[in-house]
Amino acid sequence: MKSMLFFLLACLALPTVPAWANNPLQRNRSLRRELANLQSRKNALLEESSRLKETKLTLETTRDLLSGKQEKPPVDQPDGNILYRFETKQPNVIDNTKSGKRSVVHRWLKLEPGKTYLFEGMIRLEHSENVKNVKFGGFVPVSGGKTQWPACEVGAGKFDWRKCSFTYRLPHGATFCLIYGLEQGTGRVLFKDITVHQID
Repeated sequence: MKSMLFFLLACLALPTVPAWANNPLQRNRSLRRELANLQSRKNALLEESSRLKETKLTLETTRDLLSGKQEKPPVDQPDGNILYRFETKQPNVIDNTKSGKRSVVHRWLKLEPGKTYLFEGMIRLEHSENVKNVKFGGFVPVSGGKTQWPACEVGAGKFDWRKCSFTYRLPHGATFCLIYGLEQGTGRVLFKDITVHQID
């Protein structure tokens, strides 16, 4: 009886072996899921840290305004914070009328997570067919999270030069690619004076 009890206790004391221990493919998948989960948690903590820093700055500004130490609240000046300029000398002409293929420009930008950016550009659509919207936006892969697609509603059909813009706060764990052109349909579109501002 004692030997049986000892055997049962010894079995309980043995470490449990995960189901994937003998299967490298399952182990790889399990580790990838765990890594994605950890990255997601890390990004969430960094986002919360950024929010707390912004709240701290707001409270300090409010304190300084109420105490008379500061007379006016700070004003964002996006023109003074231009990080990137594209298509400044001459317009970039995208014409896929003959090819009929998707035609877009990709520009990977080095942006700081937790900051907000203003993306602006002048766009002219000379003609289009089966185009729902000219693309002017971003492709944002987020580690441990879903890819985001911020963009401006540019329009379709035909129009003369118009200024298009969108603002976007880059989350932690993300990289940013600026995309502009024709994703579907055919046409001739011109882009010029594209700028990227950091606004906070």
